[in-house]
Amino acid sequence: MHTLFDQERINELNRKEAAEKAATNSIRKMIKNLKLTAEAAMEALEIPKSDYPKYMAMLWAMSQKSKEYLRAIYQP
Repeated sequence: MHTLFDQERINELNRKEAAEKAATNSIRKMIKNLKLTAEAAMEALEIPKSDYPKYMAMLWAMSQKSKEYLRAIYQP
């Protein structure tokens, strides 16, 4: 049986995951619509540089479905 602490922790993790998905979707939209690189999009969204690798990994996973994001990730 879950305790109240366990449920609060689960809720916190769910909120964090939802926020990361929302940020990743924002990055993807900026890449597609504004033709920004992934790094430029993250900078515009004021994502901490320490989080860039995490979001790059998420974008990489998504890029397997769409080449436009792959090009944006590796655009010089």
